[in-house]
Amino acid sequence: MSLVANFEITTAAEFRNFVIVARTLEMRYERNLELLPAEDYLAMICYLGRVPNMHKGIAGMAVTPELTVFGGARKLINVFALLGSNGIGSQALKFITSQYAHLVLDCYDSDGLVPFYKRHGFNVEKRDENWTPGGPDVVLMRYNGTK
Repeated sequence: MSLVANFEITTAAEFRNFVIVARTLEMRYERNLELLPAEDYLAMICYLGRVPNMHKGIAGMAVTPELTVFGGARKLINVFALLGSNGIGSQALKFITSQYAHLVLDCYDSDGLVPFYKRHGFNVEKRDENWTPGGPDVVLMRYNGTK
């Protein structure tokens, strides 16, 4: 079954609550989704994707409002999509890349994240060893599309 989400700006508090839910419900998010302090989200533009007739957000991401030091791109943070592999994650990336032409993100090289982002136009810019021995590499990825 294919679901279609509508993405809208949400409050920092609501977004952070859904990050907590995502980390609780799915092990991959506990490993890959960093929960930031509440005040950090206040400085970001936070989005939640909702499926009509469902009252809970099922996908989300946050973007820095200003261009970062990473070559004039906004930083994409806390990308998540619940409900398994039903296309909601791809919808989230299509939505955010339609809003912002230049994005950067950090992700772990685990759980298929790097290939997933590559399929959506992100390229590997830098790879660092994890600061935790035996952990997956940390990968900086960049999207340079057109709005």
